Amino acid sequence: MTEETGIWVLYGYFFSRADAWFVIRVDIGMDGDRDDAIHFDDPDDAKYLFWVNDDVDVISGSEEDDAQSGTANCNDSAITCKRDLEDFTRLHIEVDDNTANLSGITYWMKFENPVSGSPSVNIFEAINEDLDYLQDDSTAGQQIQKTKIITVGSSEVQLPSQYIKTGNQVSPFILEGKTAGKADLTIIVKKDGNEVCKKAVQLDLRAISEFRQKFVASITTDDNVSTTASQVGTYTYTPETDEYVLYVHGWNMEDWEKDRWAETVFKRLWWQRYKGHVGGFQWPTLGTLYYDRSELRAWNSAQALNNLITSLNSSYPGEVRVIAHSMGNVVMGEALRLFSSSVVHTYLAAQAAIPAHCYDNTIANYWGNFTTPNVYGHYTSGQ
Repeated sequence: MTEETGIWVLYGYFFSRADAWFVIRVDIGMDGDRDDAIHFDDPDDAKYLFWVNDDVDVISGSEEDDAQSGTANCNDSAITCKRDLEDFTRLHIEVDDNTANLSGITYWMKFENPVSGSPSVNIFEAINEDLDYLQDDSTAGQQIQKTKIITVGSSEVQLPSQYIKTGNQVSPFILEGKTAGKADLTIIVKKDGNEVCKKAVQLDLRAISEFRQKFVASITTDDNVSTTASQVGTYTYTPETDEYVLYVHGWNMEDWEKDRWAETVFKRLWWQRYKGHVGGFQWPTLGTLYYDRSELRAWNSAQALNNLITSLNSSYPGEVRVIAHSMGNVVMGEALRLFSSSVVHTYLAAQAAIPAHCYDNTIANYWGNFTTPNVYGHYTSGQ
């Protein structure tokens, strides 16, 4: 008890000399079980796994895309565009009314009890409690107008009281990972500068590259490609299911773009509650001036993809799905042809840069007024 306040502090409870009891309570939670709801009394929502937002989302012309270089999204105070929002996740805090309405109450945050690394996050006020910032265009437009409130690291930083709702309401925030590590993200309540209550959620932040597998097929000689793909990088993510989605990129892709596209596949599946593996198969496409040679390399990369799918199917029987984009469908189409039995659960051909005649030479021409011979439709017949 202090003479100045006449308030006792005992195990996080306040009571006055008149024996009017007030329970000092604060709750914090994240969607640890990824069921789209955050419950303060659910142990699964007292921990969370997410990635560091160190890519560079930009507006390029009329589209939002990744850039190779620039200021990483986590190193500014803004949300650069709607695309950037897929790298933010929700944080809920609730302070009971008795506590919020006491005089001299302040709120502080820090990371405690580090398990690995030195995690840090940027915290923004959320438009509402839900995932609307990812699912509703209007809400996303409002959300990107918000700027960073605080960066939380290993040292205490004050969370302004204006962001804590009264009336026993949830105070919603979104956060982005700034640096990797695993520790307790803690909310601390102080009365007249003295800590009286705190609560934490364990947050595990990792590089996005650790959430997906990367397999690279390399050139051997000229435009010939190795028959096996080497796994590159570190894969630390442990999915809840054996489902596997393998992404095969298209033509004219830089190495960094191949990485970003596979990582984007993972992110967007994550927000659809997918809880399996994601991998990326990278083949040696050339650039803008070399379409035909790139297509040759695509055909020549098929054996490596075939061998990779065979290996993945051995580890995850019947669970391998493939998404191929553009010229990646040349690689995938030929890889499928090389199989003697069905090993792929589902194949999604996105904007496939391959003639339908490769699959069925009886298909009628889609466009007229062309005199180019239908070589793909007759190649195997020798005509």
